[in-house]
Amino acid sequence: MSTVMQVEHVARGTGKIFTVSPHQTVAEAVRLMNESEIGCLLVIDEHGKIAGILTERDIITRIIGPALDPNDALVDTVMTRKVVACTRDTSLARAQQVMADHNIRHLPIVESGRALGMISSRDVLAHQLATVQAVARQQSKLLHDLEHQHPGISHIVKDGFGRVVI
Repeated sequence: MSTVMQVEHVARGTGKIFTVSPHQTVAEAVRLMNESEIGCLLVIDEHGKIAGILTERDIITRIIGPALDPNDALVDTVMTRKVVACTRDTSLARAQQVMADHNIRHLPIVESGRALGMISSRDVLAHQLATVQAVARQQSKLLHDLEHQHPGISHIVKDGFGRVVI
């Protein structure tokens, strides 16, 4: 039986949101990203609303590429203003599709204009890997149990041409 997994259950650190003010320098933002080992920050305005998102890609293309000084540049001038987001009830499949459609790796989880968390493509991959590993463990146990009940059932006999003999 398959269930629809919501982003809220997969996102690492839902509830722990790393933010920056639009008035901080890019250098300050980069320090926070490095210390926290994260690839983006939500930019929150003075009213607590999302003003943008600052990603590694923003920093590379708008600061490093043109050789600007991150100590002089404000987050407001570098951030992506159009934030693509989802809600806590968004399915994991839909979140994946949104990230693919917009060529982004981070998707804020938002409710009433306020950030609840963040889901990343890495979170999605980790969840998918854990799911595949769990299925493999179940199948291995099933095969072991069948072999125990019916010795030789998992032994495959092939003829001289490599075809399975039944």
